[in-house]
Amino acid sequence: MTDGVDHELDAVALWAEFLALGAVPDQEFDHDRATELVTRLNEPGAPEVVEWALPLLSGVDPWHREAAAWVLMQHGFPEGRPFAALVLPHLVAAAGQEPDPDVRGLMVDAIGRSEMAAAAPELMWFADDPEPWVRQKVAANLATLFEDELSAPAVTCLLTLTRDDDPAVRNWATFALGTQSDADGPEIRQAFRDRLADGDALGATRDEVDAAAEAAMGLARRHDPAVRPWLDRQLARPEHEVGNLVVEAAGELGDPGLVAALVALEDAGWHLHPDEPHPGSLREAIDALRQAAG
Repeated sequence: MTDGVDHELDAVALWAEFLALGAVPDQEFDHDRATELVTRLNEPGAPEVVEWALPLLSGVDPWHREAAAWVLMQHGFPEGRPFAALVLPHLVAAAGQEPDPDVRGLMVDAIGRSEMAAAAPELMWFADDPEPWVRQKVAANLATLFEDELSAPAVTCLLTLTRDDDPAVRNWATFALGTQSDADGPEIRQAFRDRLADGDALGATRDEVDAAAEAAMGLARRHDPAVRPWLDRQLARPEHEVGNLVVEAAGELGDPGLVAALVALEDAGWHLHPDEPHPGSLREAIDALRQAAG
């Protein structure tokens, strides 16, 4: 028996097991196993997997539609998603008719991960979806579709999403404009300034706090001095309340006047705090500002 036949039989078994995981509604779903199966199906980039999944996108079974979108989202990823052009129109058509918001969000996520700039207009079509989860997927993926500068419609779309009613959508859109993009201009900077206040309200959510920090990063990367008062306030807080993005934004701004506050954080043991995922960023920010001072 040839290796090709062996592989095809293996793929058939993996596909059958994957679909069986969600076949019984009341049965506990084994997400870890499902993720493993998707990875094993996708890595070889076999064309037959695409042939099996595409018809399920428009099927009557919600789990089958979800399973198909999950697989098609990354199929052949190690080779640069070679099936993206074939799959994209099917995903767009299916997402436009999908009644389940969770499944629709997965389909929109798959559109956004196609690595094709041509998918941007299709992705932006879902920017006014009634479900925040779906709009969040637009905000999270749109900037990644562009190798160079964002298109003017993409900038407009993200600006709108920075003002979304949902804080998670605002957070992702602000990150997309501020860090994933170098787009600049008065309207973009004003959008960042508007978001700086998100985390100040009593009872602010994690997404609101993060959106403010992403806005600060956006302004700092553009060396806008308007962010300095916000950074001063944040760096004056107890060290365990100062987030990593605040430290990184201070380093990005390039204002040597922030060195003293960062050194005080270092002396207070900020870099030893267990909640900080990138403890080295504090020393990097200090070094960057001292270098900027000459």
